[in-house]
Amino acid sequence: MVGIITKKRRPLNRQRSYAITMFRRAGCGFAAMVSAVQKNIEMVGMPAWSDEEVKFAKELQKSMGRKEQGLATKVLPLRAVTQNTSSNDIGDISWNVPTGTVRFPSAVPGVQAHHWTAGITPTMSIAHKGAVVGAKVMAASVLDLLTSPELRAAAKKQFEEDTKEIKYFSLIPPDAKPPLDLNKEMMDKYRPAMRKFYLTQKAEFK
Repeated sequence: MVGIITKKRRPLNRQRSYAITMFRRAGCGFAAMVSAVQKNIEMVGMPAWSDEEVKFAKELQKSMGRKEQGLATKVLPLRAVTQNTSSNDIGDISWNVPTGTVRFPSAVPGVQAHHWTAGITPTMSIAHKGAVVGAKVMAASVLDLLTSPELRAAAKKQFEEDTKEIKYFSLIPPDAKPPLDLNKEMMDKYRPAMRKFYLTQKAEFK
């Protein structure tokens, strides 16, 4: 498991300080599940990017001082990954049920996640194409699980073997409550100014 404790910081109103503690349980990987998903990734393949999409990606990469490589065109081989500290609950899920994950090509390579530039492609056909191939992979993987008793048995067997010596428990105390007023003063100040940038029209991709 991984635990991260942030430094105590004084908010903008300088009246209170917060000690925020975040825990993320390390994920448990299952070869049976991910191998089935990888097979479908290779079957579906990558999106067919247009010249305009590749040009945009290179221009964005150039503006950020990154390598101008455009968009990904090849499926990556199955490989082991290192544990990270991203704030999601996939770690907890993977210790309760056999789990497989999919990462689909919806972002420009080289763009830092959660940076403002990462919010550009979700409004474009780049993300739409990536989400479509990702959905196809997920649908095919679900069908494999529904129609293959052998795959389900292999996933269940590996899950039982990998978790037999570890008893899962939540790292979040039962009485923990989120600090809903965190950054409230700052958000109350800037949210009205942000509303003019909200997408008000339905996005349509061709």
